Amino acid sequence: MYIYSPKSQDKLNTCHVDLIRLFNEAIKYRDIKIICGRRGKDKQDKAFKTGYSTLKYPHSKHNRMPSHAVDATPHPLNWEDILAFERLGNFILGLAAGMDIKIVWGGTWENFPDFAHYEIKGG
Repeated sequence: MYIYSPKSQDKLNTCHVDLIRLFNEAIKYRDIKIICGRRGKDKQDKAFKTGYSTLKYPHSKHNRMPSHAVDATPHPLNWEDILAFERLGNFILGLAAGMDIKIVWGGTWENFPDFAHYEIKGG
């Protein structure tokens, strides 16, 4: 069983209760790093300007309170290891289905694949 670092747990705690439940269950089986939960205006503006987001503040699900999006990566982090991201993404999708939590994984987006991004579906 794995545990989150205090920094990862703090970021996860800024998220919607369903994302917290899902990722607190996921960490029992996979080593995961939470890199972003809620994002304020300055961080969202920076993410947009640097190309890490296609949305300006306040239109990202990361900008809600609590955040309806979380960015999570396999740990240890290697941005080039797409297979590790795909394994984690498929695991998270399956776990979410089993927990009846409706999510979208950014790794399935054709125009802007975001392998670290998970969000509450709809709403």
